[in-house]
Amino acid sequence: MNDLEVIRYLDKITSSKIFSKSDIYKRLLKYLIEATLKGEQPKELTISIDIFNYSVDNPSTSNTRVHVHKLRKKLELYYNSEGVNDAVCFSIPKGAYSVEFKNKENFYIKDVGKWAWYLLLSLVIVVLILNIYYFISQRSDYTKLKNTDFWHELNNKNEETIIVIGDYFMFRNHKDMEEYGHAWNIRDIQINSEEELWEYLNSTDRLNAEDYRVLKDVSYMPFDILKSIQYILPLFYENNIKYKIISSTDFNWRLFSDCNIIYIGSFKNLKSLTPITDKL
Repeated sequence: MNDLEVIRYLDKITSSKIFSKSDIYKRLLKYLIEATLKGEQPKELTISIDIFNYSVDNPSTSNTRVHVHKLRKKLELYYNSEGVNDAVCFSIPKGAYSVEFKNKENFYIKDVGKWAWYLLLSLVIVVLILNIYYFISQRSDYTKLKNTDFWHELNNKNEETIIVIGDYFMFRNHKDMEEYGHAWNIRDIQINSEEELWEYLNSTDRLNAEDYRVLKDVSYMPFDILKSIQYILPLFYENNIKYKIISSTDFNWRLFSDCNIIYIGSFKNLKSLTPITDKL
């Protein structure tokens, strides 16, 4: 950027409506720009003497900082109105009395970058606050749950505690394996037990019940249940309660006479436990 281009934009600014009736700010801006083009760094005292007629006998004339602050505001107002399409922008850094000349692209990149950092910092602070709040609330709920009578009653019994996890009921069409060399494991939300599978297959003419097999050796655990286990097991440990975990597929009714049973899962995955809910 050459000096002539800077002077051309200086003339444009000083002729604008924002600066046209502000002789002192036109003189101040021109003074700072000319000093900058000469490679000079004007001092506050020098500006006070040259622009504001400062004298030792009248210290109140030394108001350079105030006028430079207002000049920055006028430039900002100008670039948001009449100078919005200017290719070159003037800016006066805080704490300095020199002028920076920037093309419009770099001017806004710096400005946007500054606000982007502010936004990112604000976002990080919000996320941090939410995490702290979540941790406190979770800890509070955990403490309440830990101190309930349920754990004391469970601990006072001599019976073993069994945690039954409701795994998904799975089956397969073994004819596909014979014909194609592979078969899909099937999960149907309407079929959650062996009885429901045979009832469904026998109710339709489109499917052959002999082609299907129950996958008793395959277990699929829902993610939300596994996540629940992560929060529940520490309660057993802190209350000194011994436990064993099995899937609802492996559950048998003999366990009811010898053990405390805790079921974790949805009703549709109860399998052999469904007689209990059917009577509710």
